[in-house]
Amino acid sequence: MLIRRLQTSDLADAAISESFKLWVRETVRGRIQAMALLMVGIFTLALFLELALANEQVRAANGARWHFVIIVICSVCWMTMHKLPLARQYPVFVAGPQYFLTTTVGGFYLSSMGGFDGPFFYAIYAIAPLVVYLPCALPQRVFLTVGMVTCFSVAFLAPHPEYLRYSLIHIPATYIVLGSAGSIALGHLGYKLIHEHYTMGELLLRKNETLVERVEQTSAVVGTLIERLDTTRKAERTQIARVLHDELGQLIVGARMKISNLERKFHKYESEQSSSKFSSDLESLAELMEELNHSSRYLLLELRNKTDGDLEQRIGTLIQSLAGHEGLSVSLDLQLPKQPLPSALEETVYRTVQEALTNVVKHAGVCDVVVTIGAHDGEDPSEIVVTVRDTGTGFQTAIVPDEASLGLLGMRERVEEASGTLSITSDSKGTRISARLPLPKRDVC
Repeated sequence: MLIRRLQTSDLADAAISESFKLWVRETVRGRIQAMALLMVGIFTLALFLELALANEQVRAANGARWHFVIIVICSVCWMTMHKLPLARQYPVFVAGPQYFLTTTVGGFYLSSMGGFDGPFFYAIYAIAPLVVYLPCALPQRVFLTVGMVTCFSVAFLAPHPEYLRYSLIHIPATYIVLGSAGSIALGHLGYKLIHEHYTMGELLLRKNETLVERVEQTSAVVGTLIERLDTTRKAERTQIARVLHDELGQLIVGARMKISNLERKFHKYESEQSSSKFSSDLESLAELMEELNHSSRYLLLELRNKTDGDLEQRIGTLIQSLAGHEGLSVSLDLQLPKQPLPSALEETVYRTVQEALTNVVKHAGVCDVVVTIGAHDGEDPSEIVVTVRDTGTGFQTAIVPDEASLGLLGMRERVEEASGTLSITSDSKGTRISARLPLPKRDVC
């Protein structure tokens, strides 16, 4: 029932059927070849034992000669299955005559050692089960089983027709028929189970391949959508930056001009005391406008940094913005891998450095800062390491200042989202922040 649900088309059924037939031919050929080699070993050992321990009855049966003949037949069977191209297409029909010849020789040999009242005839009961282990179709199974049992029986009875007068001959005959029928039925049931198992495995494999293809297609679509979203986001940021620059910039310039004009008017018309008071207010207002101008420039820089330039340029611009800060010296050691970094990873690196430098400016005091960004594992590095080290006052890592706690928490969350690790160490000699970020593996063609 499950196989029917998994089946998708007649074409797939035909392909699986053909694949199963090929597997059956190869498996049958391999098992016949292995059995022939095993029989060579068994009868070789029997030959040596017979030559060493043979009694009068065995010598009368001329067993050594028959053993040698069987060894030769099994060796030819092994060689045939191993070398003959026809055996790959029709292993059962190529091996069948050799099996029949082997059982015929065995029947002649055992016939010379006694009739139905002896133990040797009952070797025939082991012939039919020998075919059970072969995963062949029902007609081939019947062909081998009936042929081998018939050849053994005829060879056993032909030299000694008097064996047919055995009073209880109906008992072995019944066992032979029932045993052969049971072996055929059991072998065919095993063959059907193998066929169902193989078919289900192939269907599941094809379903899995289909699912993998769909996942790859969906991943490609998602990747395209992400690229489009990133492009749209960059375009929006650029547009916002442009509008802010054009509109807000003009308003700030106009406000500054108005303040300058008002300052000149107060100096011209008001008394010295009054002028001094209003000048102080205007200076405060001018300072506020300068702060607004600085904040707007910082905001524009942030928006542009999301869209303009690569990681090296953005880090360089960030460090240059701190060049005029009193008591702060920043140096950069940048060794990026040859392959371009994903945009998300670039953003994580940039934001980590930005937050670390912001904390240095706010809390470290007068110090030297070294920013190191690099991948040092040869041609195909596995990770990129970002380190910001300063010689500032340091702090107790167990007690983080409130102003810095949210920034450090955001930095850690951003690094962990990129499957990286963040470590922070600090003492009286300074602070060291280090982030290890895994690089995506390159496709090997």
